[in-house]
Amino acid sequence: LHEKNILITGSTGGIGRAIAHAFLQAGGNVVLSGTKQHNLEALKNLFQAEFPLQRIQILQSNLMNDAETDILFEKAQALIGDIHVLINNAGIARDSLLLRMSEADWHDVIHVNLTSVFKISKSAFSVFLKPSLFARPEISTIFEPVSSDSLYWF
Repeated sequence: LHEKNILITGSTGGIGRAIAHAFLQAGGNVVLSGTKQHNLEALKNLFQAEFPLQRIQILQSNLMNDAETDILFEKAQALIGDIHVLINNAGIARDSLLLRMSEADWHDVIHVNLTSVFKISKSAFSVFLKPSLFARPEISTIFEPVSSDSLYWF
């Protein structure tokens, strides 16, 4: 992963932070994405004590907003170059029993946990399938773990 560029959504939570740290340790360059700018800056400051600053970029994005979701991958590439790895880690939970969950909460959870993953992954495919990016694109892998936040909504 040396000098590979990685975009991580939901990077300021515990899982995202650990993933980012692991990629930085492996020599990757990361774009940390999350909703709150101050959390992203705090994480960047934490990492810069251990890793070169030029290997860490931050990109605030609200995945509840379709316009921001649609351009997230493109903005990440503008910051760091071609993205080689996408980690769709962002997820939200609305802690409520299904019977008490509002339809608006349901739509928010589905939008962030599923729709944004679909949209960002779709943007990524146009880059991931470039022959120049991978010597053997037919064996490249896309792996999308589900954030634990999405498992506890019911």
